[in-house]
Amino acid sequence: MVKIVRLISVISLTLISGCGTARVIIDEPPLRQYSSSTIYTESKSTTVGVPVKLLQHFDESLNKELAKSFSSGKGLLLEYRFLSFDEGNQVKRYLAGGVGDWGTGSLLLEATFKDSRGDFIGKIRTDGRISSGFVGGSMKSVLNQAAKELSEYAKMTFH
Repeated sequence: MVKIVRLISVISLTLISGCGTARVIIDEPPLRQYSSSTIYTESKSTTVGVPVKLLQHFDESLNKELAKSFSSGKGLLLEYRFLSFDEGNQVKRYLAGGVGDWGTGSLLLEATFKDSRGDFIGKIRTDGRISSGFVGGSMKSVLNQAAKELSEYAKMTFH
């Protein structure tokens, strides 16, 4: 009985969180080797409408992920901005049940890395999408995954 309850719990948590995916696209690889144990982030102006709550959620998620590998401080600078953002339609995602692209939400982020003097080091993009989840899933799962991808790239490249 306990095993069945645990199985149902795991499946439910998976469905609630949604199926958000993200990947890193390297636009401009690092110009030189740079290493830092500290990092800070800056959100740059964006040309697309992203709800304030979701911007705040992304910033918190990104800083939480970065804190796993870096200390906070003036070292490596990660500037980011949203290039595209479409929440999609949660009801359509729910009705589609993850089949096809009906109601899919997506985002595209650009991240620029600079050294402690503010000199450009490199630039990447992270794109993400959500196509399903409990009651259609949430864009927060895509934002969390994008934050994780950016953090992993920073850790692997600059730490």
